[in-house]
Amino acid sequence: MGFGKFHVACSCCELLRHSHEDSCSRTSLNSRQLLMINEKHKKIKLLSFFFAFSLATISLTKTSYLHVQIVDIIRVFLAILLFLFLFIDIYYTILNKIISKKLVVVVAGTVLFYVWGIGLSIIYGGIKYFDNDSELLIIIILSTVFAWTAGCVGGEVTYNEADKFIRKFFPLYFLSITFILLLTGGVNLTFPPSFIFGDGSKISYSQGISKIFGIASLICLLSYIKNKKYNHINLFFSFAFLFLSFLGGARGDFAIAFILYISVIFFYDKKIFCGVVILVPIVYFSIDFSGLKDNFYIVRRFLQLDYSNLGMRDLLASNALDLLSKNVDCFVLGCGFNAFQYFYGYRLGLYPHNMVIELFTTYGVPITIVVITLFSYGIYKKFKNKKFLNSFVLTAIYLFLVGLKSGTIIDLLIVGFLLNIIASTLVPQYNKDTDQSL
Repeated sequence: MGFGKFHVACSCCELLRHSHEDSCSRTSLNSRQLLMINEKHKKIKLLSFFFAFSLATISLTKTSYLHVQIVDIIRVFLAILLFLFLFIDIYYTILNKIISKKLVVVVAGTVLFYVWGIGLSIIYGGIKYFDNDSELLIIIILSTVFAWTAGCVGGEVTYNEADKFIRKFFPLYFLSITFILLLTGGVNLTFPPSFIFGDGSKISYSQGISKIFGIASLICLLSYIKNKKYNHINLFFSFAFLFLSFLGGARGDFAIAFILYISVIFFYDKKIFCGVVILVPIVYFSIDFSGLKDNFYIVRRFLQLDYSNLGMRDLLASNALDLLSKNVDCFVLGCGFNAFQYFYGYRLGLYPHNMVIELFTTYGVPITIVVITLFSYGIYKKFKNKKFLNSFVLTAIYLFLVGLKSGTIIDLLIVGFLLNIIASTLVPQYNKDTDQSL
């Protein structure tokens, strides 16, 4: 009888053991499946970011009439791909019931940023420009979409993972837009090389072209420094894209790209830096700048700085500061989007041409100081944590510095990048990473 009880007890223990093993096996399987879903979700998020960036920037490269038509067609396909991947991204977010605090802060901050600005513009008159130009509202919507795709960086996707993805796939995009420019006659390859714009003129410039190829140059430079394989190819394309940024003719956009380029090689590749230091004086003293002025439009524009040719930026900045001194509401709380133009009776394109000054007039001085302080601290933390050599972070720095020269806050890219860096100072990363590839 005792033996029977013992046998039954052993059988029950054996059954419980197998049941526990089956349960552990199912749990392990579910964990593996969840890991696979998470990895797949990361790829979806990164591809959404890629298509959002491409959609936001490809129109910056418009030159000839044929090129404009081709780009408009490509934008439609990019928009379809973006919203398809965005739908899948949101589906996985709901399915996994996981969303990072970082993403929540970036998206909520973007919505608040635009709602607050529009609300103030209704009160202070700037809203009339939205009635006259419906494209402003489209930019705000697409900017919010981009903020969603960029907000995952540092949250669901680490900065290191985003950096590797950007350095791997974005150069293919930059090469593609270069090929399209060549194919559609947007570039004149005979000496001196130049971009050909819609009116057939070579005597013009494009801030968009200088900006996009400035970003391309910096990303390829990071690939050269961090990726030992094919590094000479990456270095070549970094020079080539920097030269295309130069040909774009926009002084500030090219100059900022060049300064960041030099800064990166100064800190991380002393050999290249020494070569540049030796080469620059030789080039400077051996070149006839009068002839160079005739061959390259950007040189002419740089030389015009001697004659205080600042494109009205000094006047617009002075007007904005005058508005803040005369209107206490604008100084403390801001007056909303386009209130500056409304106050002076300017057309929409005559905004302050300095992102910080425009933030002053739109959101007030106290809020702007907080925003700039948080962004600066975020960049400092990235530099301290060795994430300065990160393509996402370096692009954010570049766009911010360009914004100080001639940027506007109603922009497709800047809000997403700006708030991502700010959110990194407010939200501790549960996906912490250090850049091991240095």
